[in-house]
Amino acid sequence: AKEALLNSMIDDTTNATVRYYNADGTSASSSSTFVTGMYISVNGINYYCSVDGDLDKDSAVTIADALAVYNHIHKNTELTSTEFYAADIVENDRINVLDLMALLNNI
Repeated sequence: AKEALLNSMIDDTTNATVRYYNADGTSASSSSTFVTGMYISVNGINYYCSVDGDLDKDSAVTIADALAVYNHIHKNTELTSTEFYAADIVENDRINVLDLMALLNNI
């Protein structure tokens, strides 16, 4: 799963410098609720957070997120890379009706 990927990338943080950031680049605490777009910097390497279904970065999966996926599928809007990763719930590197249905099941 996606969360396992981050864990394997930063196996040993014992001697690492770890910093947490909001999507806008301001500092966040390690106890912050992570939302899509936030990132962790480990020894200067940034790892971006993506929460399945949370395209609008409000820490909740809502109809607004579903509408963003719907609009992307129908070519009304383009998703940023971070939004795309949050929208790819079935993890097949495509955004389609399967992702939309999975997102709607989480509302």
